[in-house]
Amino acid sequence: MRLDAIEVDGLTVPYLHGGTGPPVLLVHGFNSDKESWLLTAGVLKRHYQLIIPDLPGYGEASLIPREEAGAGQQAERLGMFLDALKIKAAHVVGHSMGGGISLRLAYDAPHRVRTLSLLCSPSPTHYESPFTKALKSGHNLLLPRTPSEYDQLLKLGFEKKPYFPSPIWAYLADRTIQKSDVLTELFHGWIDGYKDQQLPNDLETMQVPTHVLHGEADRIIALDSSRELAQRIPKAAFTLIRNVGHMPQVERPRKTAKALLSYLRSRH
Repeated sequence: MRLDAIEVDGLTVPYLHGGTGPPVLLVHGFNSDKESWLLTAGVLKRHYQLIIPDLPGYGEASLIPREEAGAGQQAERLGMFLDALKIKAAHVVGHSMGGGISLRLAYDAPHRVRTLSLLCSPSPTHYESPFTKALKSGHNLLLPRTPSEYDQLLKLGFEKKPYFPSPIWAYLADRTIQKSDVLTELFHGWIDGYKDQQLPNDLETMQVPTHVLHGEADRIIALDSSRELAQRIPKAAFTLIRNVGHMPQVERPRKTAKALLSYLRSRH
């Protein structure tokens, strides 16, 4: 994978790209970045041209105010990003918040999205999960400010934490903690947008071929969210990824990549 950057709507958007074949746009989730796709990208790039941006506000991309962090504006910028790369349409894969943004892109500009794959994504309906229960009690586990709170986030996000050398986990914890104020603003911007129904509610009108995938043990976004998406989007396929939490592309990257590939190949 190669690293480049491009200007979109006056913002710097770094992105990874590599592989050959039809373009696939991979969209990361909240408190994440383009690197979260790298383990899965190793399999996908053998068959497809991958484009993996940092969403504005995240990773190494330019910062944005909270009022621009909702699904609508982030989806619009994804369209601008594809324009800047001269890509008319792509297969789009979105994880978590990135799934909500990708869903909005497919709803607003279906001609830009060849297929839509939604991984552990939110739906227009709120479903309770261990994360939302903690949030109601005043504990936002997605916004750690200490190493111990970061450990709590890992336990929440993974069914079985993948092995990385301890210095890498320490680096990731430190980077996340340092960005806690920025992430807090982005979180509230996303939630405010969610309350304003920035995710389309008339899913039955969707025309883009859609594949919904969810980790069986997801404790952040309830499995019922994906069940709703699969039931309401016409002819949507559904894949349950067993024994995995909220980050299938990190926890079980090969299994996740094979599930994505199976659907993408079926749509050629």
